[in-house]
Amino acid sequence: MVEKLRPKASGCTMKNNATALRALMRKHKLQNSDIAKIAEVHIKTVESWLATPGSASGRKMADRHMTLIKQSLRDYLGVKP
Repeated sequence: MVEKLRPKASGCTMKNNATALRALMRKHKLQNSDIAKIAEVHIKTVESWLATPGSASGRKMADRHMTLIKQSLRDYLGVKP
């Protein structure tokens, strides 16, 4: 039997990305529209990331989006995340 090895996640996981996103938004006083612009996604996508877990409109935020937001935030605001 061959086992598939998955790389270990570094830092964020899809489970806690919404919490981390909310914290970044609070810290930097960002709106959903700001995050949509930074992540290059539709504002409805951001709303679905921030929706109550388990709700019909809720979606998990992929790690790649959180990484992109953190990397782009520096340029967007001129500060570190």
